[in-house]
Amino acid sequence: MSKTLLVIDRQADRFRELIEPEPGLEVLYACDRDAAVRLIPEADALLLLGFVLDSELLRRAGKLEWIQTLTTGSDHITGVPGLPPDVTLTSARGIHGPQMAELALLHMMALMRQFPRLLDNQRQRVWIQWPQPLLSGKTVAVLGVGAIAEDFARRARAFDMQVVGISGTPRSVPHFDRVVTREQMPEVLADADFLVVLVPHTAETTKIVNAATFAAMKPSAFLVNLARGGVVDEEALLDALRNATIAGAGLDVFTAEPLPVDNPLWTLPNVIVSPHIGGYADTIVARGIAFMQANLRRYLAGDCSRFVNVVRRGKLVATT
Repeated sequence: MSKTLLVIDRQADRFRELIEPEPGLEVLYACDRDAAVRLIPEADALLLLGFVLDSELLRRAGKLEWIQTLTTGSDHITGVPGLPPDVTLTSARGIHGPQMAELALLHMMALMRQFPRLLDNQRQRVWIQWPQPLLSGKTVAVLGVGAIAEDFARRARAFDMQVVGISGTPRSVPHFDRVVTREQMPEVLADADFLVVLVPHTAETTKIVNAATFAAMKPSAFLVNLARGGVVDEEALLDALRNATIAGAGLDVFTAEPLPVDNPLWTLPNVIVSPHIGGYADTIVARGIAFMQANLRRYLAGDCSRFVNVVRRGKLVATT
């Protein structure tokens, strides 16, 4: 029996040359919502990158059996009301580590070395020097110890940093000096120079970074959030930044996206904003398609029990 895969993405056409033809497979492409509404009733499977499903689309998807997202996080799908429990969801866990790790380090160095100030001085042709702090010898606490965190930890260790993981399931993890429980987070933050947030967004982790977290951090410490906006209490963060409870923040994700133009985070001098680009890289589509193609062959063979990175209602039940 033939199957239909619907690719939904603002740039869906870029997938045409990357998806290898498979016997018994028809591939359709939707670059916008109107096309998705028209084509989704024909779809047995969906491939999504930046597109967010909603209840109306799911109601139209009468044949849907499988959703493959090319993102690590899947809360934008599992949280949609009306997602049938018998639709299998698979993520792309494992392909985002390098780009997320590099962006975290970029934020860390830019904050610590006051890189926005350097750029302002360049524009004004002003020659001012000040001592440049090093990552070497600093301590970074990483909230959320998954595949991306392992990639980050390896790179942070290359900068001679001490890396401490904070996890709901503490265990020995490569490249971490140690991993502690979430209950131990305040004592870890008392010594940390950075808190890098990589934890998935679930009901349990909503606003897990809050006023108590900032109070536990050193006034010289920085927050870097590359997880989801909902894991940080933004009002508490604004208070901490304005009152110098912490030194600054590098933020790639926000409660409301795009970040509203009147949000004060845009203009605070101790904040660096990036537009949710942590998972993006010039190689991400090709890498994601190669990953998806393996699951696609299992799907077409009727061997869904061997799917990689199966997610149900936000919980990963099978991983790479």
